[in-house]
Amino acid sequence: MRQNLFIGVHPYINSWLQTPSDTEGLSGWGAFHASHVVIIAEVIQSVLPEHYVAFAEQSIQLTGWDWDSGQVERPRKPDVTILQSRPSSGFTGLQNAPTPTMVFDLDEPEEFPEPMKRVVIREFRDGRIGRPVTAIELLSPTNKLPKSDYYHYQRKRQEVIISGVSLVEIDYLHESRPIIAQIPHYPDQPNSHPYYILVTDVRPTQFRKTANVFAFGLDEPIPHIPIPLAGDESVILDLMQAYQLTLARGAWLRLVDSMIEADYHTARFDTYHPKDQAWILNQMKGFTS
Repeated sequence: MRQNLFIGVHPYINSWLQTPSDTEGLSGWGAFHASHVVIIAEVIQSVLPEHYVAFAEQSIQLTGWDWDSGQVERPRKPDVTILQSRPSSGFTGLQNAPTPTMVFDLDEPEEFPEPMKRVVIREFRDGRIGRPVTAIELLSPTNKLPKSDYYHYQRKRQEVIISGVSLVEIDYLHESRPIIAQIPHYPDQPNSHPYYILVTDVRPTQFRKTANVFAFGLDEPIPHIPIPLAGDESVILDLMQAYQLTLARGAWLRLVDSMIEADYHTARFDTYHPKDQAWILNQMKGFTS
């Protein structure tokens, strides 16, 4: 398998993922997002205690088994879902169907973007999957200013935090402002970093509810992140391992050769701090010599 030759986030691939495209929105971001979230779920599952499970889910649904009440909390989904258990053998069931009172032509259906996935860690005891305790979000460009979905995302993240679910937000998107104003904006503000992970710990066992920022640069590996679980439990997520696996298993590293041949850095270089530009160029000399 090919390997990421940079010590941490790959600057060529990461800039390409943030490049707007006239035909496909944000080039490649959806595919990378889907792959990375699934692998993060695999990596975190490998270190979770046996009474937790991690899933890549479409949305944070506060559902599952409530051990205090002994009842299943109802999911936010359609009241009735019809599933086909085996192929149809020609049965229609329309012999005595009623006649509609009114019939309308359907308007052309409006297309909506495919919902992004995120990792949700849930309690798992006595063969039952319980309510979520922690959600891990990989931020997308649409979640951040100046995109219009920023305000929708802010409302949803507050709903998650208020519900008592701890929230981990991973931000590789150095070209847009951080999700909260307290984090310095790269590359212009002092003490800023291109990447960070924000861990918001809202467990009732914590004396102080905290939002911890783990910031890092181009010349640093992605840090190991403490993931809060229920009570006083926590585990360490090796996010660097998940990132390397994502690049190695996908086609991402195959794109690098064509980017270098096209002198891609000249088009996106201004998104990095001058000292980081120099560092990237120095690294590339070592790879190509």
